Amino acid sequence: MAKLQAIAQGHTVPLDDARPWPFATFEHLITACLAPDPDRRPTAAEVAAALTEAGQ
Repeated sequence: MAKLQAIAQGHTVPLDDARPWPFATFEHLITACLAPDPDRRPTAAEVAAALTEAGQ
């Protein structure tokens, strides 16, 4: 329950501290999707575009 409460309050561990990814674009995208404020999260279209661009 404490973890859910911390996430809801925006207290999260930086992704690179939890599990470093070799792909900076992927890490940035995951971090953006986990933003506590929904208005700061990317749309589905933005996620698709970022993944498409990263795959080229």
